[in-house]
Amino acid sequence: MIRIAFIIISTEEKPWSEIHRNGQVPTWLAGLHAEETYLCAYSTGSEGQSWISKTDHRRIEYGRHANKSFSIREPALTNAHHAYFDAVNGYGSLITCTLSAMNYLVQHFQPDYIVRTNVSSYWNLPRLRSFLQTAPRTNFYAGLPRRIYSGIRGRFNRTKYATGAGMIVSVDVATNFVKHHKTFSNTLIDDMAFGLQAKRLKLDLTPLNRLDLETYPAAQACAIAKLTETFHVRCKSYINPGDYLQRDDVKIMHFIHSRITGSSPNNSAPPPAPHSL
Repeated sequence: MIRIAFIIISTEEKPWSEIHRNGQVPTWLAGLHAEETYLCAYSTGSEGQSWISKTDHRRIEYGRHANKSFSIREPALTNAHHAYFDAVNGYGSLITCTLSAMNYLVQHFQPDYIVRTNVSSYWNLPRLRSFLQTAPRTNFYAGLPRRIYSGIRGRFNRTKYATGAGMIVSVDVATNFVKHHKTFSNTLIDDMAFGLQAKRLKLDLTPLNRLDLETYPAAQACAIAKLTETFHVRCKSYINPGDYLQRDDVKIMHFIHSRITGSSPNNSAPPPAPHSL
């Protein structure tokens, strides 16, 4: 059986920590097999913020004293599934945390595939396992495709990247990302930087579908056939537009989990320990 490891990028700040703890942990993470595991990666360090320009690609601005280079860090584990990496806060941390978590999982778990995702994602594990059983075991870089855009007129270039909410790589690709961590772009946001690095490694992006449910009514109206035909559902929602703290992600996760599995998640029960890292 294939071995899947998940990297969940998160922070201790609200609402993200609560979405992970109350949404993911009692639903799909509770269904991990013994051959599977996950690592929730948090970051600490200097400040890094993103900005978006209509005429340029998404960039990162670092604080004056921030560490602008990426390195592989050892985690400080609070338990088998939650790790802190000394990195750069904000969007700049996502590259360091992802690479460091990849390295840790490769060294201690030896997975066949690593799925890099975020706290708003729900994964239909049976469908994902079925898909990966027939996926290439090497040189596999997959996800919902987007294009990096750049230039004064915002022209698209040819580089495609997998969105960071659900990037899947084979273990050899993860190993090569870690090996070449010093050459990652420190001006692009994380998912774009991984796409650029994949291009440098001559990897083709395998396009994957994703279902986005941005409101609870949308989840209620979603046909079960549509809900079960994909393995990745993004539950990023805003109850009040513009208020990122008021989210329905947890409510949506519980609802779709009940529809997919036919059972209600047990909020009091922690996920089984799939593998002791």
